[in-house]
Amino acid sequence: QALRASGPVIIDGALESTWDSALWQEFRHPTRSDNVVRFATRWDDTNLYLAFDVTDGSVETDATEPYRNDSVELYFDPAYTRTMSLDADDVSAFVVATGLATDSAFESAAATTPSGYIVEVAVPFSRLAHTPMEGDVLGLLVGNNDRDVGSSSQFDWAGIGDTGPYARPHLWGDLLLV
Repeated sequence: QALRASGPVIIDGALESTWDSALWQEFRHPTRSDNVVRFATRWDDTNLYLAFDVTDGSVETDATEPYRNDSVELYFDPAYTRTMSLDADDVSAFVVATGLATDSAFESAAATTPSGYIVEVAVPFSRLAHTPMEGDVLGLLVGNNDRDVGSSSQFDWAGIGDTGPYARPHLWGDLLLV
């Protein structure tokens, strides 16, 4: 569930008080990575906000391809069509642990921490071609890419990567705007 933000959400790589009351989820995949990912969502009339607190013993961001770096992956099905493969309404992006997002419409920031890194993202509802209302359900998949000693692995919140590619919206999770 994404709770409505009570005020502005600052995207700076620091988890301000707006995240204190958010509903945090945790995921990991011990056979693929030693990372532990906590994430939360918020929303307002303009943006969907996501925060990631990643425990990662070695933050590496020197690869040229974003998905080969320590990063988070975001997949949205804003029309909630739940198709078998990506369609025109679906949106995806990577946000590297440096804060660089592969979708220029996203506002993003990151910061390293003693235990890993934090990523914050503001996804404009205009980019998702969606006018948000309380009670809306969007398809959502989030994943983590872990680069250790030049080698990358990935895993996701729903365990989809264990059975094939992420590009299967019918398997993604549900994000309820409340």
